[in-house]
Amino acid sequence: MAERALTIDPLSPMPRVMAGWALNAGRRFEEAERPLRQALELNPRHGLALWHVGICLIGMGRHAEAVTALDRVSDREADGASLLHGIRAWAKAVAGQVDDARRQVDELREWAKYRHVPRYTLAWTLGALGEVDAALDEYEQSFDEGDAYLAYPLFPGCDPLRNEPRFQRILERLGLDWALRP
Repeated sequence: MAERALTIDPLSPMPRVMAGWALNAGRRFEEAERPLRQALELNPRHGLALWHVGICLIGMGRHAEAVTALDRVSDREADGASLLHGIRAWAKAVAGQVDDARRQVDELREWAKYRHVPRYTLAWTLGALGEVDAALDEYEQSFDEGDAYLAYPLFPGCDPLRNEPRFQRILERLGLDWALRP
């Protein structure tokens, strides 16, 4: 499908982003990087492309590079600022930049008072910080809000929660318990 979209609109970053998204969703991070980088060549501030580059780099263990990629653009310049800010907080937590990650969690919680903040990004960040109960609270709230991104349980942000019974129950309620099998 993405290949066909490229023939229709070769200058659009979206087919490349969607290809990278699908590869990330299947934990095929090495393959996901190329189309995502191509999307960013077309639009360096594409929020969804940045989001997926961050996921892909963390999935490959390139944590510091993920932070650098996500720090390239200010929240005001990117499409999907709260999503990008949330993924950046998670990347910083994974990269061991704990104080920065905690500051960003506080900012996101403040933002959530007056705009949509994807709760699963808070869950990923808190999980990476070792705050599993707080992460699961955010994940459950994300479920209650009907967040469509919960349909991607193989993303590495879920890894710290994967063995938790509360997380497993949410996946079962979503019909995604297949993601719990090795």
